[in-house]
Amino acid sequence: MKKTAAIFLLAIFLPALVLGVLAVRTAGQQRILLEQQETELRQKEVDLVAQQITLAISREQQSFVDLTNRMLAESAKGTMQQGGTSADVLARDFTEELRKNWKRPALGFAVTTGGAILSPSSMQSKQRDAESARFLRDNSAFLGNEITAQVYQAQNFAANELVDSSSRYQAEDRKKQYSSDSLAALDKVQTTAAKVTQDLQRALNKNSISSTPEQNGESPATAQQPALAPAPQAPPDSTTATAAQSQGGASFKSDTAANKPEEESKSRRENQAAASLMSEAAGKLEVNDKNQSLAANQNGADAMLKQADQSAVFNSRLRSVMPQKLKAAEPMSNPVSQLNVATSRFAQIVRQDYQGILARYVQDELEIFFWMRPASHPDLVFAARLKPEDLKDLIRTGMGEPESSKQPAFCLAILDDHARPILQSVPGFKTRWKSPFVAAEVGEVLPHWEAAIYPVDAQRLSRSATLVSRSLMALSAFSLGAIAFGAYLIWADTRRQLALAQKKTDFVSNVSHELKTPLTSIRMFAELLQQGRVLDSEKTAHYLQIITLEAERLSRLINNVLDFARMDRNQKRYSRKSLDLYPVIQRVWESHELHLQNLGFNTVWHAAPPPYPVYGDEDALAQVLVNLLSNAEKYSPERKEIELHTSISNERLEASVLDRGLGVPKGEEQKIFEHFYRAHDSLSSGIQGSGLGLTLAKRIAEDHGGTITYQARNGGGSIFTFALPLEKSQEHPLV
Repeated sequence: MKKTAAIFLLAIFLPALVLGVLAVRTAGQQRILLEQQETELRQKEVDLVAQQITLAISREQQSFVDLTNRMLAESAKGTMQQGGTSADVLARDFTEELRKNWKRPALGFAVTTGGAILSPSSMQSKQRDAESARFLRDNSAFLGNEITAQVYQAQNFAANELVDSSSRYQAEDRKKQYSSDSLAALDKVQTTAAKVTQDLQRALNKNSISSTPEQNGESPATAQQPALAPAPQAPPDSTTATAAQSQGGASFKSDTAANKPEEESKSRRENQAAASLMSEAAGKLEVNDKNQSLAANQNGADAMLKQADQSAVFNSRLRSVMPQKLKAAEPMSNPVSQLNVATSRFAQIVRQDYQGILARYVQDELEIFFWMRPASHPDLVFAARLKPEDLKDLIRTGMGEPESSKQPAFCLAILDDHARPILQSVPGFKTRWKSPFVAAEVGEVLPHWEAAIYPVDAQRLSRSATLVSRSLMALSAFSLGAIAFGAYLIWADTRRQLALAQKKTDFVSNVSHELKTPLTSIRMFAELLQQGRVLDSEKTAHYLQIITLEAERLSRLINNVLDFARMDRNQKRYSRKSLDLYPVIQRVWESHELHLQNLGFNTVWHAAPPPYPVYGDEDALAQVLVNLLSNAEKYSPERKEIELHTSISNERLEASVLDRGLGVPKGEEQKIFEHFYRAHDSLSSGIQGSGLGLTLAKRIAEDHGGTITYQARNGGGSIFTFALPLEKSQEHPLV
C-alpha cells in the first residue's frame, strides 16, 4: 500500500502538479501573448495596406507617363485636333491639354531643366484661373532652381510593379556625412597649409611673386558644369559660383598690374602682395595647427560626431502618431520618421532619372508631383501637381474591402500628417487618433501619412485574455482534481481489496474451524458406537441424534459455500414454482425447534393462518429461514430466547426471527449483509460462523423479489425480517 502510494505520488501527482503550476503561470501571461500575436498580425496587415496605397499611386503615376508619351507622339506626328504642333508648343499648352485628356483633377505644368517655367505662364494664370496663379506663387522659385526645398522623392516604379526599398534614419545619414565631411576638411586644410608654406618660402627667398595663378602652382577657377540640356534662362549655380569665387580668391589679378608701365607702382604692388600673402599664410598655418590638433585629439573628434548625431536626430521629423507597442517600449520618446527627406533644387532631382514622384509641403499643405522627362526631349519636364484629396479613390483602393462583420473588431484608418482621419473602414468610429494599436507610414508618396489600426472594442483583448486564462486555470484545476479523485479511488479500492483479502483469510480460518468441529463430533460419537462402549439405548439414540445434527450442520455449511460461489459467478439456478410457503416454514421450524430446546432456548412461533401463496424455489426459501434461525442461535450466548413471527400485510408475506442476543453494533447495520463480514469475530469471540449466512439469505430474497431487513429489538437483541411478495393469481385471506 505504501509502496503504491509513493509510486503514484512521485510518478503521477507531483509531475501533474508542476504542470498545473506552469499552466497557471502561463495563464497569467495570456494577455501579453495575445497582444504580441495580435500586434504582429495587425502590423503585417497595416504594412500591406501602406504598400497597396503606394502601389496604387505609382500605377497612377505610370498612367500619367503613358498619357504624356501619347500626347508627345501625337504632337510629333501632327495629329492633334488643331493641327500639328511641336513638343515645345505642347509644353506651353500642357496645363490645358492635361485637363482635357486626363480625368484626374490635377494641375499640369512644364518646365525646362534649366528652370524656365513654360506652362502655366504668369500671363496665362492671370487671365484664366487663380489656381495656376497660386501654384506659380508657391512653386516658381523652387521650379526655377532659385531656392532649395525639403522634398520627399519616391522611388521610380515600373508599370504595375512596386519595388520595395529600405529606408534609413536621417540621423545615421547625417552622422556619416558629417564624419566624411570632417575628414575631407582636415585633408583640405593640411594640403592648403603645405602649399602656402611653399609659396611663403619662395616669396621670402626671391622677394617676388608670380603674376599669374599658373606660376604659383594654382589651378584656375573651375567652370560651372553644364546641365543635361543647358538653357539660356538658367541662372548660374550659386554653389558652383561660390566655390569658384573662393578658389579664385587665392590668386592675384596680376594681368592688370602687368599692363602698367610704371616700375615703382609694380614694385609697390608686389611688396603689398607679398605682405598680404605672408599674413594669409600665417593665418592659414594657425588654422592648420588648430585643425591638426583637433584631428589628433580622438576625444574631440568623438565629441564632434556625437554632437552631429544628436543634431541630426533633433532635426529629424517625428511621426504624427505613437503606436501602442512603441509607447510601451519607449514611453518617454516619440518615434522618428524613417522617410528619406532631402534638401535640393528641382533641377538636381529631375536630372537623376526620367520619371518619378515628388512630394513637398508648401505652407503646411502637401503637394504631390508626377513628373517625367521624355527621352526625345530630355531638356523638358512634364509634370502634374495633385493634392491628397485628388487621390482618395486610390487610397480607398489600397485600403481594400471593409470587414463584412456587423461588429468589426478593428478599424482601419488613413491619417494625414496631422493625425486626422481621411478615410476609415468603420464609419462614425471615434477614438484618440494619435495612439493607434499599430501603424505604418505610407511612404514618400504621401509623406508623414499613416495607415493605422484601432481596436473598436478596447476591452476585447482583455476579455479574450481573461477567458483564456480562466479556461486554462479551470482546466488545470479540473485536471488536478481528476488526478486527486483518481488517487482517492485507487486508495479506496486498494483498501477495499486489502480488507477483502483479510476477510478471505478470516473466511478460510472460519470455514476450516466450522468444518473441523462437526467432523470431530461425528467421528467421536461414531467411534463410541462402533466400539460398543455405549450400552444404554437412550445414550445411543442421543449420540445418533448428535451425529445427524452435526452432519446437517456440515451440509449446510458446505451448501452455503457452494451457493455463494455459484452466485458470485451468476451461475445459481432456481426451480421456481407456485407453492404454499406455510408447510415449508413449519418443517424448518419443527426441525430447529427441537435442536434449540435441547440447547436451552425458549422458542415460540406466532403464525398467521395459512395459506402463504408465493412463487419461488422451495429449497432456496427454506435455506433463508434456516440461515436466520442459525444466526439467532449463534449470537444468543446468554439470553436464550428465539421467536418466529409470520404474517401477511400489504400483499406481502413477512417472516421475522427475534432473539435476545448480542445485536449489531451501531453503524454496521448494512455491513452485516456483506460477504465475509462478521460484526463479532469468531476467533476472538468464540462464535462460530463463516460470514456468508446473511449474505446468501439477502441474495436469495432479492432474487425472489423480496427483502431482508435488520432492526434492533427493544430490550436488546435483533429482529431480522424476511419479506416476499404474494402470488397475485391466488386468493388468500388477509390478517
